[in-house]
Amino acid sequence: MFKKSDNKEGCLWKALEASLKKTPEQQEYKVKVAMELQMNTTTEPPPHQEEILLPANLKNKINQSLNAISTHDSSTYYDSIPLGMVQQLLKSNGITMLDIDGTVLTGVILTGRTGKANYHLALQGKLIKNSLLITSWHKMESGRYEFLVYLS
Repeated sequence: MFKKSDNKEGCLWKALEASLKKTPEQQEYKVKVAMELQMNTTTEPPPHQEEILLPANLKNKINQSLNAISTHDSSTYYDSIPLGMVQQLLKSNGITMLDIDGTVLTGVILTGRTGKANYHLALQGKLIKNSLLITSWHKMESGRYEFLVYLS
């Protein structure tokens, strides 16, 4: 099977192993996207999703709130990656984060001193085709995290 050491960032493999209970098409898609995520290059939408455009005014409103979560100075460093805060903010605006197979994201493991991850989003159960959630982090020598998040 997959080994954590096979991935230089050390993330996604547990989720990928759990996904093997999915259909062969979903499994193949997850493996492909996991490899792209390892290189931080995935922007391919999940298969078989109805699509919707995120209205510009909603995107701007959410980005203003996400900007408040992003690290600007030493007062906004975090003890852990604040993805839960991001999920709550999105949920309060009717948006859900999607797993790489198009299902609602139920959990994620972000590891490594430095990393980035992109997430597809859904509004009213439809794939948002004009925006991704972009995240990046860096664990400093102090053990605290710098964190950047925004909608593309």
